[in-house]
Amino acid sequence: MTVYTIDASSASRLLPQSGATYSTVRGITVSKTPEINLLVGQDMRSIQSPPFDIYRLAMIFDTSSVPPSETIASVILRMTCYAKACDTDFSFVIQMGDPNHPGNPVVIQDYSIGEGDGASGDYSDVVSTAGLTPDASFDITFNETGFLLINKDGETRFYIKSSRDVAGNEPATDTEESVQIYEPGTAHPPQLIITTTPPTETSGTTFEYLSELQESVTISADPTLRDFTDVVLPDLPSGYTVYRATMFVKCRRLENSNVSDNKLSGDQNVIIQKDSGALIVCMNLKDNMIQVEGSATSDGVTLYSDIDISAIVTGTGTYGSRIKNAHADYDSLYMKDVQVGLRIVMRND
Repeated sequence: MTVYTIDASSASRLLPQSGATYSTVRGITVSKTPEINLLVGQDMRSIQSPPFDIYRLAMIFDTSSVPPSETIASVILRMTCYAKACDTDFSFVIQMGDPNHPGNPVVIQDYSIGEGDGASGDYSDVVSTAGLTPDASFDITFNETGFLLINKDGETRFYIKSSRDVAGNEPATDTEESVQIYEPGTAHPPQLIITTTPPTETSGTTFEYLSELQESVTISADPTLRDFTDVVLPDLPSGYTVYRATMFVKCRRLENSNVSDNKLSGDQNVIIQKDSGALIVCMNLKDNMIQVEGSATSDGVTLYSDIDISAIVTGTGTYGSRIKNAHADYDSLYMKDVQVGLRIVMRND
């Protein structure tokens, strides 16, 4: 096994916001100026104006040193408490972003509660602020679904928020629910400790399962969540275990009814979940993909992902997928006669 210890980037930032009412400060889509001090939680102080504060973190790590061929065996996020002010304790929630959020540099739009996916326990064990003391480190251990947040090709970015913020639990009058951690560049920077194993043989029996046909998926100029049709997995063959699973998308033709040449605008992710479980990235769509000339149609495409999602493709269930923030240069770009597929490598061990 190999262990990689990676300090958080100096680009990591606190996204703070305040407001006159809790619903306002929680639901607003931008923060005040991002700050270096790393604080998580929320407060209500009646003597200040406005009285409500919320603190969310955008964390950035350069994980390009982890070889893509190696398999992740464990991931630990280690942080050190600088100060704690918790009249009410909460848990730390790791949330998945997308290719644009959080950004590098972090921008005020990264604050939006809608930019992160995931609840307490989705990507890591549940770690409470109870028992934290200044200058003591604590670990948040990622689960196998959380391993998929690690980007071996570049930067790993995610959010850290209070479980009470995510759930919309308003702090009581004149109470504090916040923890400050040591920031990058100090004696105790946040660290990702990633343990990997060498690549292993991936041979086995391959099965493919397809969704029903979907007539059209629209990609417009405004970033919008676009759903694909679910893939419903039956009982898998007896005696087999899932070794590897990947996703693919097929469409019979592409259509652009805009007079201008059209294509995807910016990197985008396809995300997937089993039933009502955690969301994970299952495919990366790159800037300028799916190009179609103005007022034209073209042959369809099949897009294959190399992201192993066997952490959630574990057997019988309904697998729902969607493009998060689907975004084209112009309106009226369409994927026609679409099917989503899961390619599963199984072994009879």
